[in-house]
Amino acid sequence: MKKIPLYIYSKMPAEKVTNEIDEFAAKNNLELVPLERASFEERYLITSRKSKEAKDAAVIYARFSSTNQNEISITGQLKDCFEYCNRANLTVSAVYADLAQSGTNSRRVAFQQLHNDILDEKYNGYRYVVYSTNRFARNRRICSQYKGLYEQLGIRVVYSSMVIDDTPEGRFMEGTMEVMDEYFSNNLAKIVTRGLKERASQCRYTGGYVPYGFKINPETKLYEINEKEAENIRLLFKMYNEKKGYTEILRVLTENGARTRNGNPFTKNALSDMISNPKYKGTYVYSRRSSKQSDTGKRNNHEYKSEKDMVIVPGGVPAIVDEVTFETAQKRKEDNKQGISSRREKETYLLTGLVFCKECGHAFTGNRRFSGRNKTKYVTYRCTNHNKGEKCDCKEVNRDYLENFVLDLICERVLAPEMSKKLLEEFKDYQKEHDTEYKNRINSLIKEKGAISAQIENLYGYLDKGIASDGILHRISDKEQEKNRIELSISEMENHKPKEIDEGEFKKLIKTTKRLIKAKKLDELKRFISFYVSRIEIGKDDITVVLSFTQIVLLCGGDEENRTPVRKPRPKAFSECSCCINIPLAQRPTTGFVL
Repeated sequence: MKKIPLYIYSKMPAEKVTNEIDEFAAKNNLELVPLERASFEERYLITSRKSKEAKDAAVIYARFSSTNQNEISITGQLKDCFEYCNRANLTVSAVYADLAQSGTNSRRVAFQQLHNDILDEKYNGYRYVVYSTNRFARNRRICSQYKGLYEQLGIRVVYSSMVIDDTPEGRFMEGTMEVMDEYFSNNLAKIVTRGLKERASQCRYTGGYVPYGFKINPETKLYEINEKEAENIRLLFKMYNEKKGYTEILRVLTENGARTRNGNPFTKNALSDMISNPKYKGTYVYSRRSSKQSDTGKRNNHEYKSEKDMVIVPGGVPAIVDEVTFETAQKRKEDNKQGISSRREKETYLLTGLVFCKECGHAFTGNRRFSGRNKTKYVTYRCTNHNKGEKCDCKEVNRDYLENFVLDLICERVLAPEMSKKLLEEFKDYQKEHDTEYKNRINSLIKEKGAISAQIENLYGYLDKGIASDGILHRISDKEQEKNRIELSISEMENHKPKEIDEGEFKKLIKTTKRLIKAKKLDELKRFISFYVSRIEIGKDDITVVLSFTQIVLLCGGDEENRTPVRKPRPKAFSECSCCINIPLAQRPTTGFVL
């Protein structure tokens, strides 16, 4: 006797799809035909031709949604469908089953395999047997679209556990059930999302992938540092901030034995995602990545939601790297996106992104060329419109001359001795504001901790009186965890208490900054210039430099290997915090300028 094919697709591991389905297949003369997930396109019927007659034959479709379910759900559905076919004297030609596949969309492997077989007119006039309406789909659009197509081939969808006849009343009942199925799915998703957000607000594990470097406490469900993995995370940030490339970082991590949770070597994309993960600086973030697209079911893992759609709790997880290290890495990533990275540049151009042509408005970029009999090297800034159709005739300018002039200008106008006293006064005002904000935050956390401690004492009072329940014990546990989280936040803030700088240190910072600028050995010199130079315009007759004093940025540290940026925002009107300096054409060197 010829066996009936059972086309089956499972999202679950092979070892979980075990004896139950095999035994059912053996008893019912079924032959398992595993299906592989492939990128398929949904096909639609073009012809409106109906089958001439209905046939005493059927195909069966079964499905369950979650990996938390098992194959018993499928065998129960199939058993009921086979009994229905026996009562209706229908011969089963094939069986299709999707394991752990959502019914809210049609992107199901076995479902699409059956659909394509139907469009190939393999089952004209057959009955499409499903256990219930919610096993076919939990989406009214899908139900209407696919059932309408199948009717064109004389195929009727019937349900083994529901009596729905082909009358207006029956169709009304079927439509009502489809609406209820969709409502149940949407409402369940809403309830689950609300529960997950509440769990996330407590900084608990909500399921899914645990970031490398962390582990989950099995009792509290809170994040803890995996010290062995955390060392590799700290090494990753250290090397990245030292401007090492992904290839070199991967090599070092591989030599250290670092592997993903699946035992595979890390990739460049994985390193990029890890560098951007705020959990490593101690900030708990939930629902960060964009949602799946409704039409394709795919998600762009490099696209993030807005902050208002996330759950963000600073200090919600233990920090593996400090905030300065993390933000330095983010700045480098942003610079690389904007093309500021110099890894492919044969020359270094400190003013990239700041220089523009006064004549045509295009940007000036670095240009390197060799000219003359001796092939003399010229390194300049040139208008990007110089060699295009319009051919801007604004002259290029010598790189060293322009950069030295801008750096001298910063030293003379921003870091001048007469400015030191004013800068120090404003810096002290900033420190005072920052200290007040810091103390208010600490006091607020201490006050919150005291309130929670009082609540815990009250709850223990109920236990002392002999009033005990699971609700009280659960509430005590939650409050203890909340108290621990606040204590962790207080500890983190105390470790990052702002450092006070006196007048002597401040003057030393200015002197050190000038020395490092003059030596041009500063790795962050581009970034430093960008804080003070708003725009540079190159014209035919002059050069205009617009200085901006919206921030105080100094470079401190004893030697050139130890430099820490110090910033102080100064929100003022642009006219109050900027000035323009024009360089006459007569003061410009002729070397390095060409038409």
